[in-house]
Amino acid sequence: MFESEYAKIEYIEKDNAVFHVWKKEAHYDDYRDPVTASLNLLREHKDSVFHC
Repeated sequence: MFESEYAKIEYIEKDNAVFHVWKKEAHYDDYRDPVTASLNLLREHKDSVFHC
């Protein structure tokens, strides 16, 4: 799980899904860090899907 003032990312095991919610507009590292966290969770959980 990852959470910042810009986004919240969590893995939902029962759906094998990475759920990404933007809280407000982000730029540069404020955008990059949540997206990287989502990508890492997708890599960590084989065949998982991305929901935004």
